[in-house]
Amino acid sequence: MKQFFGSRAQSYSIGREILKGERQTESLIVGFVVFGFMMIIVLLYLSMLAVGIIIALTLVVIKVIRHYMSKHKGSKQFVNHISDQKMNYPDAVIVSPDLSFRESNPRRQLGADFISRRNYLKGTFPAAYDFLCYPKSTSRTNIWMGTAVNAHLYSDNKFLAYIILKSESLIFSPRYNHRIAQGTSDQSKLLFPKLFNEIVQSLSGFDKVWAKRFPNGTFEIYEKAPNAFFDELIRSIKKLE
Repeated sequence: MKQFFGSRAQSYSIGREILKGERQTESLIVGFVVFGFMMIIVLLYLSMLAVGIIIALTLVVIKVIRHYMSKHKGSKQFVNHISDQKMNYPDAVIVSPDLSFRESNPRRQLGADFISRRNYLKGTFPAAYDFLCYPKSTSRTNIWMGTAVNAHLYSDNKFLAYIILKSESLIFSPRYNHRIAQGTSDQSKLLFPKLFNEIVQSLSGFDKVWAKRFPNGTFEIYEKAPNAFFDELIRSIKKLE
């Protein structure tokens, strides 16, 4: 009898251990299921967040593109690449009264394309417009321009810069386009890069981001440039005369 009850107690103990193990297994399974479910929720949330960010960035890019297109609508007449320019230097206007190579033909006027580009700048970049009008607004200077689409800037018989007119900026390059006026010589080294760079730096043009210098020695002056920049540029050129 004692042996019977002992075997029964042992069986009960074993059964209880088995049941305990099954419960622990169930708990682990439930834990894994809950953890997996939570991970799925987190991944779904992160995916939705990523999609939202992508959509937001796309909308921003679209808005920027639309703004740019709207801002530059109507300025198709601007050809902003040097390689596309068709210069016609015999049509250059020489303002200085004393130069031996002065053009006497009264029909020799500023190029129509140049005038169109210059006049457009009156609304987008007034300081640049005034600068481009300067040679024709006074007869007390030997500064003059040869124009057709863009302009070659001269002082007396010295070529100093090639100026490209863009919709809201001017590019100043030490390299002329195709050829310069007869009787002149390339003296752009008098202005580039040292003197031009000093003028920009004296007015904090790089820090205020209205001027940019490119590795090839070309400078771009943007619409936020002050009148003082062009005034100083003219004064510096006069000192070269």
